[in-house]
Amino acid sequence: MRKRTLKILLGILFIVFLCWGCRALANFVSPLGFEGRPDVFYKKDEYYAFNYQTILQDAVEGKPVQLTLIPGEPEILPSGSPVVPWKQADYLQVASAVFLSVWGETPESWKLDEILSKTNCAGVDLGFQRMSFIFFKVEENEEAAMYVHTQREIFIVPEKKLIWIYEVETSPVKSWGWVNLEADEILPAEEALRIVEENGGTAARAGIDDCSISPRINAGANDDNWLVSYFSDHNFLMLEVDEKTGEIPR
Repeated sequence: MRKRTLKILLGILFIVFLCWGCRALANFVSPLGFEGRPDVFYKKDEYYAFNYQTILQDAVEGKPVQLTLIPGEPEILPSGSPVVPWKQADYLQVASAVFLSVWGETPESWKLDEILSKTNCAGVDLGFQRMSFIFFKVEENEEAAMYVHTQREIFIVPEKKLIWIYEVETSPVKSWGWVNLEADEILPAEEALRIVEENGGTAARAGIDDCSISPRINAGANDDNWLVSYFSDHNFLMLEVDEKTGEIPR
């Protein structure tokens, strides 16, 4: 009886010690950015209307872009605007100008986490109908003794004349890579799309009246390659494209 009681006590002590050890380990790795469940703080979630006919030229010329804040969540109406023939560089130019207008700083000191674009199959040669960019920055909060990860997303839809802005903070943070467009000479979205079109994309969407194509590159996902998805009511083709060489991994 005494041996059984002793075993139970030792078991309880072991569990307590194990829990304490896990907690200590979590506290140790948190500042380094490896804890799995961060706290999330939502800072901005806004919609803006803009003039798709002038915003790109204003951004190129370095003029302040004109944005109109829309209270609440706007009603998304069917598009009455023609498709705007923008490429990735055009969207990025607009996103940088919007970043400056909304946050009062340029995105140069921020890192790029993701580019997500979309085009309708019928307008595949006309440019992208929408594109979003996710920027992030990791900074040390000395008072809280931890690192804070701030993420800002800009989602641009010219045919709807809408821009969605999103900002969130998480702490502690995970270790993230980033998409370095200039230093790494990464292919633009339209080039990744062209490569997939020539390697089965055009044939796959033949005869499908209503479909969309979405090239996406995300730091740390798909070996940092472009992932080009074709979908209607379901994904019917997904191909990776090497972000530097343009080769399709087999």
